Amino acid sequence: MESIRVLLRQAVDYAGLFPPAGLDLATAVANFARYQSGPDAWMLGRFVLRTERLAEFRRIAGRRWPLSVLGGENPAAALASISEGDAIEVQMGAPDRARELMSRMPPGVLAFFEIPIASDPQPLVEAIAACGGCAKARTGGVSPGSIPSAKDVARFIARCAASGVPFKLTAGLHHALRGSHALTYEPDSPRAPMHGFLNIFAAACFAHSGLRDEAELADILEQQLLHQLRFDDGGIAWRDKRVGAEQIRAARANLALSFGSCSFEEPVADLRNLGLL
Repeated sequence: MESIRVLLRQAVDYAGLFPPAGLDLATAVANFARYQSGPDAWMLGRFVLRTERLAEFRRIAGRRWPLSVLGGENPAAALASISEGDAIEVQMGAPDRARELMSRMPPGVLAFFEIPIASDPQPLVEAIAACGGCAKARTGGVSPGSIPSAKDVARFIARCAASGVPFKLTAGLHHALRGSHALTYEPDSPRAPMHGFLNIFAAACFAHSGLRDEAELADILEQQLLHQLRFDDGGIAWRDKRVGAEQIRAARANLALSFGSCSFEEPVADLRNLGLL
């Protein structure tokens, strides 16, 4: 379906090294290589890893892949080791830190500044906009308390859309639609309502096209059935509203850039089960 291909092209940043998957580097690298040569490679984005694993990664991978590097406490080390097409992810901290990092950014490298969204992130989003960076927020974790509400995520999307700040989301986005799922791969894993990546990207498309009502965006995020978010070759419909393929393409290029997932196979399987692939 063309709208799905536009919506999810290079959308999944593979974070197999991180919980709940927690794979060793050799296995994660082998997975990424397999995904790149598979039929769903069009959905695959960057390989996510920490700065301190870069040298080991390059020894194992033996090839050039698009990376998203977690800068940690020493983002300068990451900047010295990445190149055009890569991204760096850092905690926002003080706005001065964001401005200083952006002043040293190599050409063609994206900088994502992770911010909390439990309270209104408007001041932080404005600071990111002022220095030309991108925002990052967490949408889940391995405990129910780590999952932000639909209201908080909707507000984050609306603030980024209004300020012209591109974003990525990470954690808890293994599934296409919102629903109650296990939070880890353990047999006794807790379960909780998790956000769906289709919900989030659809909400971003509507927000980029002018829908800024946070209650309506939250409603999109809370839909659990496919007929409530209607996909066809030409676009996405929700209630009496619709975005077309060009609007989706613009939202992906300028607002919702990607989402991090420790699994690539689960998102693909969910889309197949829904009949969207």
